Amino acid sequence: MRQMRSALIANLRANLIAIPIAKLLPRLLPRLIAACFCLSAWICQAEQRIDHLYEARIPIQSRLAADQEIAIQAGLASVLNKISGYSNTSGFPELESGLADAGLLVSEFAIQTMSIPTEDNLTIRNTDALYMRFLNSGVDQLIREFEIPVWPATRPQILLLVAIELGGQPQLLTEETHPAAYAVLKRAAFDRGLNLTLLDASTLQNLSVSSDAVWDLDRIALDATFALLPIDSIAVIRLGADTDSEAGSQHYGDLNLVADTDGYTGQIEGQNFTQALTAALDEYIDELSLTTAFVASGVADTRVLLEVSGTPGFAAFNEIRDYLRSLEQIENAKLLRLSTGSFVFQLEFQSGLELLRSSLNASGLLVEMTPDLSDLSQSTRIRYQYRQPLYFPLQESE
Repeated sequence: MRQMRSALIANLRANLIAIPIAKLLPRLLPRLIAACFCLSAWICQAEQRIDHLYEARIPIQSRLAADQEIAIQAGLASVLNKISGYSNTSGFPELESGLADAGLLVSEFAIQTMSIPTEDNLTIRNTDALYMRFLNSGVDQLIREFEIPVWPATRPQILLLVAIELGGQPQLLTEETHPAAYAVLKRAAFDRGLNLTLLDASTLQNLSVSSDAVWDLDRIALDATFALLPIDSIAVIRLGADTDSEAGSQHYGDLNLVADTDGYTGQIEGQNFTQALTAALDEYIDELSLTTAFVASGVADTRVLLEVSGTPGFAAFNEIRDYLRSLEQIENAKLLRLSTGSFVFQLEFQSGLELLRSSLNASGLLVEMTPDLSDLSQSTRIRYQYRQPLYFPLQESE
């Protein structure tokens, strides 16, 4: 009797569980499939974002082998700039041999169509471009060999808005109204590995974005408008009437990071609009990569950026790096930027900033530069000039 009751209870429990699941399964199954699809899509997107750092797309004059070889070297240079976060990393002289062997690091390539601005800087045209994916291992080996800094792959999501003043009234530009500018923005986002959000006209209209708030850089109004968007920062490009600047260049406007602290403003100036906008974006992303790669410490006077300029070559860099490693008060020296004539270290140290300055001044290799107002406002950055060694010719005895 007891065995029959136990079997009955077990059967009842199974039916109570099985019946609801059986009824709910038709409704749950599509949701489960959709959830799995979204999860796999998110994983693929994250993987593509990291692999995107090893991809390049370079416009080519023709499909001849010579032009493609030039594009491959330019592609590897673009990848090194993208990974390091600095637009001139590939210009370091010691990298010439590595760039010459760029073809050995290509894992796949294809001819694609690419939109570029026309000479009027307003419209766009299509041209052939060489798409390349480089071997992760080969590029990483090159980075380790030349100690190229790495901008972390998890990068801030930037919402970029473009406004122009016409007849004294600000208006928002979109890809439909100014395709040339947006072609430059999209290429900069790809070439520099930046997570850039560009909104189309319908989205701007649905969000009721105020052109006055954009033009006036009203952070409170912009934060309230885009509160629900998954972004980390808002940047604004303001374009005005072309005005003459120095050396025959033109002033087209400015690029601003809308923030209550650590704001950024860069001028858009150059020989033509496309070059000026590209240069302004490079300068902004260079500064963005430097500030986001540098993680501030919670304890005062324990972490600082050391910027050294005037270094003639790789030998000078090695000399200064070895000296930094010899100082007992420096716990860690992390390279953040390396280029022709300058580099930036993040130093973790003990015993206070003044003692660190004293040790650097006593090196015989560095001369501290007079800080400007921006340096005084942020004590986490110190600047030095490389001191060229003095060589005295040996005189032969008679």
